Amino acid sequence: QQQQQQQQQKWRFKGEEIGACLFDAIDPERYIYFARNAVLEMHDRRKTTSSSSSNDDDVQQTKSKIFSRTFSDDVSALALDAKCHRMAVADDSGDVNVVSLAMREDGGEEFPLMQTFKNAHGDASSGCATAVSFRAHKPEEIISAGYDCTVKKWEINRKNKELNVWKIKEVQSARKGNEAFVESTSTAFNPPFINSMKCWEEDTFVGSNSINSSSSNSNISIGSMKRLCVVARGDGIVSVLDLDGKTGSSKKNTSNGKKKSGGSAMPLQNFSAIHLGEAMKEDGSRFGHTHACSYAQFLPRHEGSKIISGGLDGKIVIWDWTLEREESANKVLETGGVLETIEHGLKVSAIATGDFVDDSVVVIADVSKSISAYTLE
Repeated sequence: QQQQQQQQQKWRFKGEEIGACLFDAIDPERYIYFARNAVLEMHDRRKTTSSSSSNDDDVQQTKSKIFSRTFSDDVSALALDAKCHRMAVADDSGDVNVVSLAMREDGGEEFPLMQTFKNAHGDASSGCATAVSFRAHKPEEIISAGYDCTVKKWEINRKNKELNVWKIKEVQSARKGNEAFVESTSTAFNPPFINSMKCWEEDTFVGSNSINSSSSNSNISIGSMKRLCVVARGDGIVSVLDLDGKTGSSKKNTSNGKKKSGGSAMPLQNFSAIHLGEAMKEDGSRFGHTHACSYAQFLPRHEGSKIISGGLDGKIVIWDWTLEREESANKVLETGGVLETIEHGLKVSAIATGDFVDDSVVVIADVSKSISAYTLE
């Protein structure tokens, strides 16, 4: 324990909030990026100390900081592209920016700006961009989301002209046409603000070449999974969207008459979306979350068929969205896609998966000063 304490690294900023943080994808042992209020900074971890004295804070920050750039408002989310050449930055003004991570030896501009999608998710008075992500197999595309209840697809070289827009309030699933479907009308729920958005990350999910649904004989290829993202919503619903489908308000026809490559079959079976938790049970309770969903992502080990989400209701829910897809297609109400519910008890802020002990372990950050780990079957 003493040795671990000596290796601990800290940066303290008086009165300033750390809104986002990322390790460098190429050299995570050395470089770290974080945003404090509206300032994005890159630091060299090798130039930090384990000192606990607040008097050393300013000295340590000066020694370890390499680059910095100030944006128009507090930074809410960061994302690196697959080759770690660019970073996408979402901020509270609703803007989405793309900066270069190229090292400048000549004293040039730090984090040079490559593109700005101004007011991508509203303006400074009413908007907020809450999530951003590069697409690994389409490196020129960026997906963003915000409190304007939209998900948008952008191309870096097309300024302020989104390729597609998904208005969450209008994107419907097959449940809407089901006579047995009862939509929640509870006023206790917030509007469908988008609290988090995660694209399928190809490198994270390695394994078999198909997803086997326990409820059907259909398989979904890894190529099809590249099309998907999962969204955590303020009304408690978890949505799965097809980013290459013909849904939303398309700004550009990207087909050009070309035949799509193998593995690009529509994974949602022509549905506009899969909305996990949109239906209510016969007793009036809901599948999944009973309050705002704060975070959601695809789970490793299952090649994308399973999703984990956390909410302000203190619940952690494991979903199989392929089950919900089949139930929607067959107009039945059974599980709503819920496999397991963990009563965590505290409002969930974020969820992390990875090789902590093995890939069945998930780590939960909540509103307390501690983190929790769960082992999933």
